[in-house]
Amino acid sequence: MASEDPKFSGVVFINDFLKIDDRAKKNYPNPNKIHGDWLYSLFSTFIRPFIKENAPFDGEDISNGLNRFSFYTDFKLPFDTSGWAFAYHRDEPFSKYLADRLHQFDGKLLIGFELSPLLLNAIERAGLSYIDLGIHSIRFLPDYVFGVRTNVPLFQERISSFIVPYDEIISHVAVSKGRSARVCRNQVIDPGSAIFLGQISIDSSLISNHKMTSQKEILDLICELRASFPQIYYKFHPHCEKREEIEEQLTKNDVKVVDQNIYDIFNNKNVNLFASFSSGSLTEANLFGCNTIRLSEAPSPYVVSFDGVPDHLRSKHYIPIQSTILRMEFWRYLLTGEEFVSSQAVFQSFEPMKFMLNQKWGR
Repeated sequence: MASEDPKFSGVVFINDFLKIDDRAKKNYPNPNKIHGDWLYSLFSTFIRPFIKENAPFDGEDISNGLNRFSFYTDFKLPFDTSGWAFAYHRDEPFSKYLADRLHQFDGKLLIGFELSPLLLNAIERAGLSYIDLGIHSIRFLPDYVFGVRTNVPLFQERISSFIVPYDEIISHVAVSKGRSARVCRNQVIDPGSAIFLGQISIDSSLISNHKMTSQKEILDLICELRASFPQIYYKFHPHCEKREEIEEQLTKNDVKVVDQNIYDIFNNKNVNLFASFSSGSLTEANLFGCNTIRLSEAPSPYVVSFDGVPDHLRSKHYIPIQSTILRMEFWRYLLTGEEFVSSQAVFQSFEPMKFMLNQKWGR
């Protein structure tokens, strides 16, 4: 191992363990535990030859000072979604509190999934290293891909060798547009219209001004758009539940629901604007050459290249990574610097990410 490589005594698979989802019958269990268990099951096999000690952390152990319940009680925050939203984007004093308790992981590498700004601030304050993963918002590719961000400069440099090439992304945009032009001939959208892209009701990207943006606030934003466009359409998130109540509100405000495939709509020349509070599909719409507006004041952490991203902000942005991340050679190179030699294609033919997630976005 090269002398410049950081040495870790272990790996901890962590998640945003402070999340609380009011839709659950019981609030104490960590709804994000599934992410830590998933990453541990997936990557510990690849990592163990180089860093033997690997374990997931879910923040549920009440005897551990770093647990979800103590955080809320010590700060007298409501133990519900509003409390989670209130703390999500914070720094002091919450980050210092967490950092003091994160020292139990000194010497270890933290591998996370969609870590909150608060947790990233606390990890940085504790002087720990992290690799944070998310499902990247470009979902029209042959398979879903991880977005990766890290505060380890050497890891940033090595990961940059595996970014999905921009030309590859644009090639798949062209293929998708070509399919729409040939197959989707029914122009169901009125000329000059705007499409509002909906989201699920409890999602970190809906947190604004330290609170969860409500469906009523979303509807108010949609109504504001009506003054500028002859017709507003609403596209539901594919995992939205209980559509009936929302559809009733939309109908009362003369907003039509469109269920056409999102990538066919991206190629519809009758659409003047795609708007959303913070949907990841806005990233895709931009790649398809569409006009977009993001109503959240917080920028998306997902980028397709580091062009225009200052070096000091790279650790805050997810970059799309090729499927080589699912191979031991990738982790050997990342953790040890050993030369990476592979003829691996950008995407694997059997769609491993779609297989693991068992979720359907896009086509």
